[in-house]
Amino acid sequence: MPKKRDYFEIPDCAWKRGLGDLPSNPASSCPDRGVALGGFGAGSFMYSVSGSFGPWALKCGAYDKWWLSKSAFHIRERIGSKREKIRTLSTSPAVDTKWEKLKKGEASYYALQPKGWVTYDCFDLDISQKFFSPIIPNNYKETSYPVAVWQFRFSNRTGKKAEASVTLTWQQAPFSGTLPRKGYRNRIERDGDIAGVVLKADHPQNTPETQNSEWCITSREADGVKLICDPDWKKDNSHSVAAITASISLDPGEEKIVPLVISWDFPVVKFGDPYASGTEWWRKYTEYFGKDSAQSFNIAKEALANYAKWERKIDSWMAPVIKSGKYPKWLKTA
Repeated sequence: MPKKRDYFEIPDCAWKRGLGDLPSNPASSCPDRGVALGGFGAGSFMYSVSGSFGPWALKCGAYDKWWLSKSAFHIRERIGSKREKIRTLSTSPAVDTKWEKLKKGEASYYALQPKGWVTYDCFDLDISQKFFSPIIPNNYKETSYPVAVWQFRFSNRTGKKAEASVTLTWQQAPFSGTLPRKGYRNRIERDGDIAGVVLKADHPQNTPETQNSEWCITSREADGVKLICDPDWKKDNSHSVAAITASISLDPGEEKIVPLVISWDFPVVKFGDPYASGTEWWRKYTEYFGKDSAQSFNIAKEALANYAKWERKIDSWMAPVIKSGKYPKWLKTA
């Protein structure tokens, strides 16, 4: 009998599907969807059932069915003196084919909006992740933030000392399929034990929605977590892809949780034709972070300081329904 894996706790009413197990005759024209991440009015993207990033809704009124070939999570593990194992946590054909991706059946995807989870059965360590954005009831502040939080849980039940790391490679994403960004320039940001990479784009041809706007990938160097930030992961001076790696060591029986944050700052939203005259508005979150298109790292810092509190508020909001015997499981799932 296989051993019971030591994963994040997941509500039994969460929607479940094998990672990459897409329906063969879908009702939707885009079956590879997942939990939507991003605050109300901040733009959003999905972390999909194939473990990839997309579809996207960063532009008002646009729903872009595209995925980024270089954006993915990657796990490395080494148990004792065994050869290390490196896998890309996606089954998507859109993700770089040179990477050793997961196969169907090696992971399970769970969703209970605004939270999601993935559990992995292909590693010697017990590894799972959960992710969410701070969609909090009766709250128009944090609920507006352009941020998504991941937590990776590593549990060592092998009886041997282990080393592991999680890497996020993040490609410079266009604002939408019709609004490419030019003039990539990335930089490392640090503040105490928090470090990350800000991915900027600055070019005269960028539209007001995309000019100077930025992405940020961030983590915290604490509890034995060591960070490496790379602003030019492809090493070709293109600044088209950045990466952040969080490395840990695990004694037998030990577990650690590693947070990773993706944030963005696209403060202007425009209605109508992006290349013609139209109404422009400041997104709600700019009331709290300003309008200078340079706040993605500050947004990430706030997320790393407060994500546990945000998650408790989400859980307490959902608990009366999840734990109630009055509602059928299908309704809780919905």
